Amino acid sequence: MSIPRHDSDSPWNLLLRQSFPDAIAFFFPDTARLIDWQHPIEFLDGDLRQVQERTWAAIGGYGDQRVGERAIADPMIDPMIDPMDDPMTTPMPNPSVADHLVKVSRKHGKDMVLFLHVNLQPSPEAKLAERMLIHHLAIFDLLCHPAISLAILGDENPHWRPSSYGFESADTRLNFEFGMVKLLDYRLQWPTLERSRNLFAMAVMAHLKLQETQQNAHQRKIWKSWLIHRLSQSRYSQQENLSLLQFIDRLLILPEPLQQELWVELEAGEGNPTAQTKT
Repeated sequence: MSIPRHDSDSPWNLLLRQSFPDAIAFFFPDTARLIDWQHPIEFLDGDLRQVQERTWAAIGGYGDQRVGERAIADPMIDPMIDPMDDPMTTPMPNPSVADHLVKVSRKHGKDMVLFLHVNLQPSPEAKLAERMLIHHLAIFDLLCHPAISLAILGDENPHWRPSSYGFESADTRLNFEFGMVKLLDYRLQWPTLERSRNLFAMAVMAHLKLQETQQNAHQRKIWKSWLIHRLSQSRYSQQENLSLLQFIDRLLILPEPLQQELWVELEAGEGNPTAQTKT
């Protein structure tokens, strides 16, 4: 039975916006410790649009394969681009929802404001590190303030781990480093994920099972049921439970017959497949 195509980055982006402090605390604890979460956070969507426009102009499109020259965009990476178009004149597509620019308050220090640029990257991108740098510079130019740049990689390539961009010439050197976590690495931390009370631990478990069950709809159904049952026993708030349930349901998409079968089993109280599953 074939599994319908999924849009994994949309559930991730929605959950991140709904539970941003938990995301930063789970993935980037050093950054989280700088932030006073008692103050409101602000998603700067309008400013982000300007940053993305500047990035688009600087590198000629997110799908370009070469830097600093008139490159040909890759329609496999960005289907909105016609390979016959000039990337320098091709209109910018809708801004990537995988980028978030967030204003938070700092606990201590002379400057009490922090700007966080968070990128959720579902698949490898040849120019991600360069794009992170240009986003960083554009944010500084626009807001007159440096940002903390963070990337969450959700792909399945264990060797793709961009975390810096730099160059060096006779009298000039640049080395830009940004925070990076790889969801794939949590495969070896499953017991830790099960013990964690952070809701993003369960989100990561769902993501890992999404990757592991791409060719096995029945196994995906088992794990989806296991996650939902575990969620029903959690100590999350009602809103957190709802957010995670929506996340799991949208992430672990099943063929309609299996989806209906799953809901029948859950309603009948049969949603605990622990004995059938092993990590």
